[in-house]
Amino acid sequence: MNISRSLLKIGTVAIKTGVSAVAKTTNASTAFLSGGLVTVAAADMPALTNFNIPKAAFGIVLFVSDAAGTVSNLFVTDLSSFSTVSGARGSTAALAVWPKVPSDKICLGGVVVGAKSDTAFTGGTTALDAAGYTFVFFDGLGFVQPNANI
Repeated sequence: MNISRSLLKIGTVAIKTGVSAVAKTTNASTAFLSGGLVTVAAADMPALTNFNIPKAAFGIVLFVSDAAGTVSNLFVTDLSSFSTVSGARGSTAALAVWPKVPSDKICLGGVVVGAKSDTAFTGGTTALDAAGYTFVFFDGLGFVQPNANI
């Protein structure tokens, strides 16, 4: 079995503190990536600047690391085709669009965000525990890393 990238130890993604617009990992993460081990210390995740969700829609942000341990976030930036019409892209958490993880990065975890029916979510501003929004924090262990050779 040849696994080209795999998260070996989760960092546990969570809100930084109550009423914060920033996520963090509470533990160090360890992954196999680009032929070696990479450890990412427990830390704040990058700000969600430009991760904006229209009202009554859902989006997903992933926190990813490269082989040097540099963390960045990934999300779909073109939300213009999101719709609140039942069954449309982004209208429910199940229909939210997952960002594609490049082959030189590993997913540490992320957040599913559901905007309020009457108010959009503004990344970097809206707290990740604000009333009326939906937030589901998840870890990358078990996350299917595309292009993994198993």
